[in-house]
Amino acid sequence: MKIKLPDKKLKDLSQNLPTDASGMADLHTLLKEIKKFTGGKVEAKDIHKALGNMGIELTDRELWGLLKILPITADGKVEKNTLLDYIKAFPGGKCYTPKMQSILENLGYELEDEEIEDLQNRLPTGDIKVKLNMLMENLEPFRGIKINVDEVDDVLKNIGIELTPKERWRLLKTLPITFDGKVYHVRLLEGVKTFQGGKILENKLETILENLNYDLENEEIKDLRNHLKIDNNGRISLNSFMRTANLFSGDKINASDTQLYLKNVGIELTNKESQDLLNILPLDDNNKVYKKRLMDGVKRYRGGKVNINKINDALENMEFPLEEEEIEKLCNHLPVDDERRIKLDKLLDEVHELLGEEIHYEDLENILKNIGLRLRLRENSVLMKSLPLDEASHPCYYEYVCSQPWLTCSEAPQLTLTKEHGVAHVMDPRNMSRQDTIYPQTWSQHISPLLASAAGKLYKHRLLDGIRSLKGVELNVNQLGLFMKNMSFDLEEEEYLDLLSNLPVDDEGKIEVNVVMDEGNIFTGEKVDTSNLEILLENMGITLTEDEVLKLQNKLPVDAKGRVYMNRLMKELQSLKGVKVSLNKVDTFLKNMGIDLKKKKIQELKDLLPTDGNGKIDVNVLMDEVKNITGEKIPTEDLKNVLKNMGIEITNKENKKFLKTLPVSADKKVFEKELLEGVKSFKGGRVNVGNIKNVLQSIGFRHEEKEIQDLQTHLPVIEDEKVELAVLMEAASAFTGE
Repeated sequence: MKIKLPDKKLKDLSQNLPTDASGMADLHTLLKEIKKFTGGKVEAKDIHKALGNMGIELTDRELWGLLKILPITADGKVEKNTLLDYIKAFPGGKCYTPKMQSILENLGYELEDEEIEDLQNRLPTGDIKVKLNMLMENLEPFRGIKINVDEVDDVLKNIGIELTPKERWRLLKTLPITFDGKVYHVRLLEGVKTFQGGKILENKLETILENLNYDLENEEIKDLRNHLKIDNNGRISLNSFMRTANLFSGDKINASDTQLYLKNVGIELTNKESQDLLNILPLDDNNKVYKKRLMDGVKRYRGGKVNINKINDALENMEFPLEEEEIEKLCNHLPVDDERRIKLDKLLDEVHELLGEEIHYEDLENILKNIGLRLRLRENSVLMKSLPLDEASHPCYYEYVCSQPWLTCSEAPQLTLTKEHGVAHVMDPRNMSRQDTIYPQTWSQHISPLLASAAGKLYKHRLLDGIRSLKGVELNVNQLGLFMKNMSFDLEEEEYLDLLSNLPVDDEGKIEVNVVMDEGNIFTGEKVDTSNLEILLENMGITLTEDEVLKLQNKLPVDAKGRVYMNRLMKELQSLKGVKVSLNKVDTFLKNMGIDLKKKKIQELKDLLPTDGNGKIDVNVLMDEVKNITGEKIPTEDLKNVLKNMGIEITNKENKKFLKTLPVSADKKVFEKELLEGVKSFKGGRVNVGNIKNVLQSIGFRHEEKEIQDLQTHLPVIEDEKVELAVLMEAASAFTGE
């Protein structure tokens, strides 16, 4: 065939060529392998086009950088395979994801459909193009040897990792197992790193580190051991191990540079403090330390000060996931010295108060159990979508399949699960008569959601905040007291009984969590002394007779000190018939109701209110008019869906940005009309061209049909037939003169 290969490539070919027991190779396979080492040549001037045809795009600048390093021959050509070898290590370029199959084949990767799907799941979602170096990084697990799924247990045990049958089954369902029941060895170990569950053997710690690609020196291994909790059987939680091992990954820094490095991220240490910190850190033979381990040491040491101007950098480097408004809240009440510095230990205390303790996977079940929701949440997919978890994993159907009469647990890994149009199909590929179907209405009953994010962090207060807004999740009324306590409500007996009497409990003794939280909000905020109730009411512009005051007091849940929550008092006032408020005290009354209106809106309200001869207005009439001006109250967690229903699409990042522009009440709600006003000036979001009419009507614009058509025709359309919201608002306002 007159094919000449260099000795090195010939050696690579012979090593990679699969042969039979007689040492013979299939001719078709041989030619396929040879093609990988040849592949023809490409004209230098055609490289951009050749890569584009494969699905790889380079900017002009990137192309120029590539041409400078390629070994181009005298005739202006380069071997195609040489070009692809350089592309694999090239720092620039992007890949067109719809051409993923073509890209992988040209780069020499022969992945099965399951593996390609797994690869794409690891790449940024929603992007039609991904960075080439990111693709190559995520392709690393799809190299080397493959193992059969029935060997997984033995492979893991040999390196010191133990899984129960149930855990093994869950792990396998996170892996891209091909039709022949195989998975890449490297991909298996990659999956182990983020798996929730399992144990490791303490006496095989170094073997595990080596297999998981952690290259630690003796001092670092010793330090790692000191961080680990070993049980009486010499086992360590795999999740706990991975959290600690991750401190020994990433970049390292010279010990002599740590003080300056910390100062640059906002953490300032004296020379003595810096040396004390270094004394507790594991330095390697080159006197270096991992940056992650350094920051962990900073949090444990707790010495030094933080520059208030760099507090964002300091918190980010210590891996505290705080939003900007939370950081502002911290800064407002932290003790700052004359040099605008705060003590690190004080900052850490305040952050802990804000976030609560960090929750690990192994502790999560107990926390949910303590608040009386473990079973409810495990059965409800709302948990995955609503709670502030860094990631949500794939469904685990171990419990379902193991309940089938035609299946034993040992057979479970041989099954396949597919989900189409909301319907799940469980089947045994070895025997097609052994299969079942799960329909949407029973999906959550059979599929147990599983939390998976070893690297991600979850804090208790964040978890509880997520639970506060859960909808459709029920709580047994017998567990209400424990639930309220765990949700940080400090209710006395009278207050608890009052709450209970106002909750809609069904015939089975169940109440919805979000209803409990809405009603519970009246037992938050300021408390007032009921012994001065008459004076308090007069200051709000309300005058009651002695009998009316007494009647009101008897209805209020008063604590042992004779106090009542202001929110609870205001709710009771609304329920009383004939209560009136002076017109000149309307703003004070509304403020106590938690309604913060601008002066212009309050004056607009006063102009509309019908007063009696004494200049007073009925409270219920007042609240009806307030509702007319403000609209309904919308929970902030529903904001994105409300906009979506209007026809406005915003990203999660835009949602956070938009919220900062809105007047949010103490109970984390925003008035509907304030929301609509905010939409008009918001610089973000998109609208489908076909939805322009509905969106404008929802916001309050009134246009003729001809004007709508004119807008649809002349507005600049971006991808997917959408228009920028800000552009639409500007054009709509121009029509109406607003």
